[in-house]
Amino acid sequence: AGDWTVRGCPLITYVMTDPAWKNRGLARLALVAALHALAATGARQARAVITAGNIPSERLFLGLGFQRVPPGSAAQRE
Repeated sequence: AGDWTVRGCPLITYVMTDPAWKNRGLARLALVAALHALAATGARQARAVITAGNIPSERLFLGLGFQRVPPGSAAQRE
């Protein structure tokens, strides 16, 4: 939560899954629900911060329409 209007759009900073629950689609389910909730508030885009080299997170976000941006920027979905 918080005031994301300072950045101009919501920023997703962490999506984590307990190791015992990985590879069950839970992160995708949670992220899709979050994106739908943001859209319901009128948000038309979102940004995400992904740790460099975190291939599973990169695949998750890219698979949901986020685009890779230069280092130091946040991935963005419109």
